[in-house]
Amino acid sequence: MEAILAERRLIRAVLHAGGIAARDRADVEQQVLMGAWNSVRRCMYRPDPTEDPRKALQGWLFGVTWRKVSHYLSSAWVRRAVLHAAPLGLLRETVGPNLHAQIEAREVLEVLADLPG
Repeated sequence: MEAILAERRLIRAVLHAGGIAARDRADVEQQVLMGAWNSVRRCMYRPDPTEDPRKALQGWLFGVTWRKVSHYLSSAWVRRAVLHAAPLGLLRETVGPNLHAQIEAREVLEVLADLPG
């Protein structure tokens, strides 16, 4: 995780170049970091052993970030966001908790909480 965090400038630069609004960059950056860490945990990061480790990580993070930018910009949330004074009043039915998502989120938060400063 430390190696991924060391490349935050690259992630932020891709978010800026991709057109993510300044108010949303921190949120999308966090999504990129969590997604990259989850991918590493699932052994989806397999760099070429002949390539410089840092360059390989940067290239991979660039791809992860670029895909996240693309998905974010094409999401209905960004294209059709409507501000409402009481957004919870718009819910028509009760949505139950997704236990798998809660467990995964808890694991990611534990890793983030252990990071220095």
